[in-house]
Amino acid sequence: MGKLIQYLEKLKYLSTFMMSINDYFFDFCKNRHIICSEEFDLNEFVEEVRA
Repeated sequence: MGKLIQYLEKLKYLSTFMMSINDYFFDFCKNRHIICSEEFDLNEFVEEVRA
């Protein structure tokens, strides 16, 4: 379980960068009236795994 938490923590830092790309993508889609899927919140997922 400890290794899983460490792995998820590393993913959380990487996801910050990915979310900035994600935000850009969503803005791009909204400007062109394209329907985009719901974004995934990794921080929320890490908290659920810890619980």
